[in-house]
Amino acid sequence: ISMSVIIEKFTKFTFILINIFILNISLGLAQTGTVKGIVIDSHNKPISDLQVVLEPKRYGDVTDSSGYFIIKNIMPGIYILKFSHIAFEKKIIKNVKISSNEVLNLNKITLHRRVIKLNRVVVTATCTNRCVTDVSYPINVVSEESIRERNAKTTAEALREETGIFVQKTSHGGGSAIIRGLSSNQILILVDGIRLNNSTYRLGNHQYLTTIDNLDVDRIEVVRGPTSVLYGSDALGGTINVITKIPKIGSSNSGSMDVNYSLLSRYASADEEKTARAEFLLSSSKFAFLTGFSYKNYGDLRRGANSRYPQLEKSTNGLKQTPTGFKAYDFDSKLIYAITPFQTLTLAYQMAKKIDVPRYDKYENSGYFRWVYQPQNRNLVYLVYENKLQGKFINS
Repeated sequence: ISMSVIIEKFTKFTFILINIFILNISLGLAQTGTVKGIVIDSHNKPISDLQVVLEPKRYGDVTDSSGYFIIKNIMPGIYILKFSHIAFEKKIIKNVKISSNEVLNLNKITLHRRVIKLNRVVVTATCTNRCVTDVSYPINVVSEESIRERNAKTTAEALREETGIFVQKTSHGGGSAIIRGLSSNQILILVDGIRLNNSTYRLGNHQYLTTIDNLDVDRIEVVRGPTSVLYGSDALGGTINVITKIPKIGSSNSGSMDVNYSLLSRYASADEEKTARAEFLLSSSKFAFLTGFSYKNYGDLRRGANSRYPQLEKSTNGLKQTPTGFKAYDFDSKLIYAITPFQTLTLAYQMAKKIDVPRYDKYENSGYFRWVYQPQNRNLVYLVYENKLQGKFINS
């Protein structure tokens, strides 16, 4: 057989195969089905860029600006139709039957928006209440829940796990925040917006934060970085605003009073801490009154006993830092009275007393026989009148 005959027969065979392949494709297409529809939201507005998928074959399409989709060339069978979009709840339609040479029109399919509600955080970083997303300063907000979960013994210890804040403790009853390398009288401490320290206070790490009862704290707001324009020359490194608990006025207009109370106690073995607090709340549609008393008794702080490197422990007192223990009493009371729905008066009193707080580094490193902070008391009384004007130039 000559070469030309072989080429001719091979060409005819190839031509026949191609025709058979095309015929099969056309027959297959003729036996497929189509599904189409329009996807809208609950307000009858089209949803664009929504993914529509037929499973298990994974046929799919994406809706256009009018919410329209169409999936063609689907082999006959029973499918599951899935609709997914990041802003809407997923929707699944089961038992979707696709028949050959038919177009399944689903018309309008409604999806509901998927709303993730976030808590609105309001801070006082700019001297006025603003949403945290509207403040340009780097801010730390420590909630009451975070303080409780961290098992903080003092208000200073509640800041130890915060980004950008270092808490220095030379004694068990101390705790001084260091922000961006600055501390002591270069960090302004506020209690309910009222100054606790100023630039004339002593330079050096101090224990003023521990005079604020951590069991009466609603949240702690920290502004990292210079805020001297807002708060004065002593706010070079930042500002710490400790906001105490605020009782809520009742919503009922029946004139009845709501009475509530809470009791808390805690024991810690590392320093034999014994803490107890009692709170009492009385509220009505016109006023709210909250009062509380805290008792704290801390023993000497004990370090771990199973260190594999005892040579790193230079303590002259063995496992215990002696003396480091002290006692503390805290009392707080806050009354909020609604003069009108837009005017309120707030009267508050806070008392903190810590008895014989040792500064342990003086005993350990300097050989002192006695070095204590005594007396260490804090008393605060303030009266605030607020009028929510809702005016054009003044909000409140």
